[in-house]
Amino acid sequence: MHIAAAVSVKKAVAVSHGACCGRFMPYPKIDGLDYRFIFPPEISRNRYNPEYLKLKYCDGRDEDVALIDLKHVIDALNELLSLPV
Repeated sequence: MHIAAAVSVKKAVAVSHGACCGRFMPYPKIDGLDYRFIFPPEISRNRYNPEYLKLKYCDGRDEDVALIDLKHVIDALNELLSLPV
């Protein structure tokens, strides 16, 4: 995702275990770029609680990506692919 942002990729989906969540991700809104981060359920449930995420994951702790439902990844890809560039 860092490389995608550096070269201005317009759309991207990142599947992440959440290590360093609140420190390096999710990215702030960048005009013209549309990124989706897919996280395990514990992180997704707390996505609107950045202080909690930062305290729990900023030091590199993570969650198991196997807990991510494939449907969430497919939905994010379909949403991005259906949006105009």
